[in-house]
Amino acid sequence: MEYVAFEVDRANIGRRRSSVDDERTAAALSIRWNRSFIGRRLPLRICPAYRHTGNYWLYSDQQLLATDVARGLADSVERGFAVFTVEEFLGWLARLKMCIKEPSAIPSGRRATPGAVIDLNPSGEAPPVPPSSERIVFDAFALPRVRGVWKLDVEEASGGRLASQPT
Repeated sequence: MEYVAFEVDRANIGRRRSSVDDERTAAALSIRWNRSFIGRRLPLRICPAYRHTGNYWLYSDQQLLATDVARGLADSVERGFAVFTVEEFLGWLARLKMCIKEPSAIPSGRRATPGAVIDLNPSGEAPPVPPSSERIVFDAFALPRVRGVWKLDVEEASGGRLASQPT
């Protein structure tokens, strides 16, 4: 059985990393976490990631519920995760890509980047629509556990490229 796990707040660490550092970190993290899984007799293995850590592909010889995978990850590595089977993830991702609508107004100097807000609870409902801001716009499209969102990234003054400083 295959799973996708999104680590809570890994992407929001607010610092730039090189792809070489990311690959080394991901490889070391995979080894360390798999050792923890083995030590706890958790029938789960994380597969080495390419580049940025925070999104993981996991495999188990046994069919496990997403709640059990999330609990096993949290107990083993003491971090929170949103867990989906690969089939669930690919299903909602395809629907999100088809249905999310770009914001009607994007402030000057910003670029809208699509994404999703995810409920950690595998039995969760669609996330509510919080107020949007100059940094983020929440989309009307939602499914159980997932809501479309647009991050309004700051572009460099020269245009086209994203600014290197977090906003």
